[in-house]
Amino acid sequence: MLFSKAAIFTAAAALASLVQAQGEQTPEGQVKVHVVQVGDREGNLKFYPEELEAEVGDMVQFHFYPRNHSVARSTFAEACNPVEPSANTTGFFSGFMPVQETDTFMPTFTILVNETTPIWYYCATGRHCQNGMAGVINPPKGNAERTLEKYKEAAATSNTVVPGPPSGGETDPDGPEGPEGPETPVNPDNTTTPNPTNTNTPPSESDSAASSFVASAATVLLGAVAVAFFLV
Repeated sequence: MLFSKAAIFTAAAALASLVQAQGEQTPEGQVKVHVVQVGDREGNLKFYPEELEAEVGDMVQFHFYPRNHSVARSTFAEACNPVEPSANTTGFFSGFMPVQETDTFMPTFTILVNETTPIWYYCATGRHCQNGMAGVINPPKGNAERTLEKYKEAAATSNTVVPGPPSGGETDPDGPEGPEGPETPVNPDNTTTPNPTNTNTPPSESDSAASSFVASAATVLLGAVAVAFFLV
């Protein structure tokens, strides 16, 4: 019995959607990690993305591109100045992360999101903050006076204050592949990684089943597409 190409491609598209939905599920026991690229190979003073939404318990991992950048927390009222730690506020500073274009690995700095209030941050290198290198986690909603653009306007006339020693996060000098990797900003979509407090835990039966499902479904999908070219 022969099927039309249209019918096969329709089935293949439905299967692809099913595979994607299965892959987007966060397995139990894992945490969500948001990746932020710090600078790029073209030398732009920018974070990618500059704004993101994160829940308590999520992690934000900064990937540093050439040449020398940093990440420091501030407040909206004190642009380009480090936040003063308190009982309700946790500050962080990555320290300076010099990266050469010839480096094969890029350093990373990872923080844990432990509050729902906006987390403003900036690059404390030179005048990077004054030139607009700033970002925010969980930006305020419905407040036209507390936006990232307003923060940058204030930063343009501020003096950069460099925090003390690195603190408030975990630095990995040998992180992902470095500048030899993507020419363009990394995909800002969320990814998931194993809980760093228990990285040696083997995958559960449900995780293994999910992986097997995705692999099998992908095989069927590729087979369906290939067969479509030989059917009428």
